[in-house]
Amino acid sequence: MRTIRVGISGLGWLMAVMLTGYAQSVTLPPPERGLEGTGIPSRTRIPRPDAGVTRAGGLPGTFEVTYSGFGAAEQAAFQYAVDAWAQEIFNQVPITIQAVYLPLGGSTLGSTSLTLVTSTHPSAPVSGSLYPVGLVNTWVGCDVLPGSADMTIYLNSSTAWYTGTDANPGPAQYDLVTVVMHEIGHGLGISGSARYDDGTAPNECLGIAGTGCINAPTFIYDEYVQDLLFNPIDSYTNPSGALASAITSGDLYWSSPQAVIANSGIRPELYAPATFVPGTSYAHLDETVFPAGNAHSLMTPFLGTAEAIHDPGDILRGMLQDMGWPLADVATAYFENPAVGYTNIALDFEDGSALATSWEWDFTNDGTPDATTASTNHTYPAPGTYTVRLRINGNPALEHLETVEIFDTPFIPFAYHFETSSEGLADRGNTCDRWELGNSNGKSTFNTFNMAFGAFGGSASWLTNATGDHGANTVYYLETPPIDFVGAVGDYFLRFDFRWAASPDAGMNVQYSLDGGTSWTVLGGLQGIDPEADVDWYTTAGIASLGGEPGWNYGSTYDGVIHQASYRINAIVNNPDVRFRVKFGAGALSGITDGIQLDNFKIDGAVLPGGVQLLGLHRDGHHYLSWYADPAAATCTVMRGSDRTTLTAVHEQPAAAFMNWTDTDPLEGLNVYQIRQTYPDGSSTRSNLVALLAPEVLLFQLYPNPATDQLRFTAPAWSRSGQPLRLRLFTTAGRLVAEYRWTGDEAIDAQVPLDGWAAGVYLYEVQSGSAVSNGKLILLPR
Repeated sequence: MRTIRVGISGLGWLMAVMLTGYAQSVTLPPPERGLEGTGIPSRTRIPRPDAGVTRAGGLPGTFEVTYSGFGAAEQAAFQYAVDAWAQEIFNQVPITIQAVYLPLGGSTLGSTSLTLVTSTHPSAPVSGSLYPVGLVNTWVGCDVLPGSADMTIYLNSSTAWYTGTDANPGPAQYDLVTVVMHEIGHGLGISGSARYDDGTAPNECLGIAGTGCINAPTFIYDEYVQDLLFNPIDSYTNPSGALASAITSGDLYWSSPQAVIANSGIRPELYAPATFVPGTSYAHLDETVFPAGNAHSLMTPFLGTAEAIHDPGDILRGMLQDMGWPLADVATAYFENPAVGYTNIALDFEDGSALATSWEWDFTNDGTPDATTASTNHTYPAPGTYTVRLRINGNPALEHLETVEIFDTPFIPFAYHFETSSEGLADRGNTCDRWELGNSNGKSTFNTFNMAFGAFGGSASWLTNATGDHGANTVYYLETPPIDFVGAVGDYFLRFDFRWAASPDAGMNVQYSLDGGTSWTVLGGLQGIDPEADVDWYTTAGIASLGGEPGWNYGSTYDGVIHQASYRINAIVNNPDVRFRVKFGAGALSGITDGIQLDNFKIDGAVLPGGVQLLGLHRDGHHYLSWYADPAAATCTVMRGSDRTTLTAVHEQPAAAFMNWTDTDPLEGLNVYQIRQTYPDGSSTRSNLVALLAPEVLLFQLYPNPATDQLRFTAPAWSRSGQPLRLRLFTTAGRLVAEYRWTGDEAIDAQVPLDGWAAGVYLYEVQSGSAVSNGKLILLPR
């Protein structure tokens, strides 16, 4: 990707430089000329459309503005113009604007510099052209240049401004809203690269006066500029006198389809006077063809006093749409969802479409709608990779697809080495540089260390950007699956290994959540101060790139050490949903170093109580539950909910050896069940979770559990409907220990040999057809 910054409404110039990875910025001085004030009152008024355009779901385009030098009235007018544009375009990542209020001199009212990056995204109309960075961010769904404004708008503080928002400036006033709307139009991409060589820097091609040139690669704007005879402007010899003549001929036109339609089938004419004016020529609609008062006059190069234009006009809308901007008044299907989810925990899906009037959500892409509201949720009972499809307005052409990978929640204790999968950990960052699972060979420092001292944690690990540096002004979050610690006894430790090769202003820490990820708290304090900080814990009390939070910072690019971090987490266990995340933050000095390599993530501690094993079956509209209770328990309570985070008590009875209960009035859709055993001293333990939705749910018994020297597996014939059945047993690290298969319709009553098995925790998986049940088996010492 390549990046350049250009000044428009005054076009500064610098040739693009070949870069690798995400783009670095090249900053140019403010442009020479901007939107010019004529000083001539025009007394024309084009107000903002009465209702504006609002997107279904209340999700307008988003802008973030940083103001410098503005008074309250000027800032309010600027923000009004921003809000007007927010109703026009459809973007998923906030467009960032640096707004500067200062004397510009002369008759210049405002000017804009913007950042462009090359893009080969499938949404790019011309692959490899230079596009406004805000547009590329919308396509990729993240900020490719975090910490850098997408555009900088300069307003002349010496101007007699009208700061009202009613499009009614006085005869000696310039309408500030109009100027800001004009400059934002440039920032969105109304910016060409062609220029005329006058023999004097910076307006040079080869230093030969009278030649014209155009950038390679072209700006996307350039791709739609033609001469009178329909020749594309980038088809001319570059540089050449012929190109210079074309851009000063008075006969340049915009050729994109939607803009031509908006102009009644005629190519809109561009401003191309005989004398080339940098920043004015080539980058505006023609003033004569679209004079003051014309509905399409916002992007002409001159503005009179008493002239107000608060509507972009359909030609400009068409130009932006053809350059790749999704418009808010064009129906578009869109939604975002986490790439990773977990069994029996609801995933939220929120519509982000434009002009949606109806919704059809298909969470398994099987052609059957599962929900028909704008915002909804869905719970997956089994792990796997699922495609989610949203269709709006009943139109097959208006669809959006995303993929979600569903993992089981972990059993305690566990150790993740990430050799074959992410193990359910997921990046939750909002920048394009993020935690990625991969091989460290793309990291020069880590790779050198591997060669000198051996591999770190196998062939795969989590890296801050697997193929390059960690980036500047980035924040990464690596989040674990939810962990059920109910019944935890003894000491528990969160542990992982990491290597540090980050810039001096970077930092990293660990956070935890007890409310499903809604709020997060930093885990622990400094090594040597926090008594729970076991080994290699935080080094620094406050790190700017972490928002002042404590964390790790080693003050150098690379310390050459494998850190084995460990923290005692007893204070936050005994909760049903504990989540951890590793937060990495980099400041402005970063972007030239590898970052962090993280591996061997685990939680050590005693095995959680697991004496009660719940079994379930859906049949004839009822849900049948059965379990063996702990004889020492006083009562057993059936907990039920639509997902594992919303369980409430629905039935209670005294504990007995074998127990069962039938839910004759289950919830609509998915039902998640769990047994809570309460003991005479008030303590409690919980069973495994069982999710019941469809008839094809297994009913089987694997007992006793905990086991010592014998284990039996039984399943009635009618529970399988003739499907083959498979039992698999794994270690907690995922190694397959044993596998058994049965076919036919007969009942199963099988002995599972335990000879040679070590005491400890094992995982089981029972599968019949598409129905899968998972659980934990505890083998006690003999």
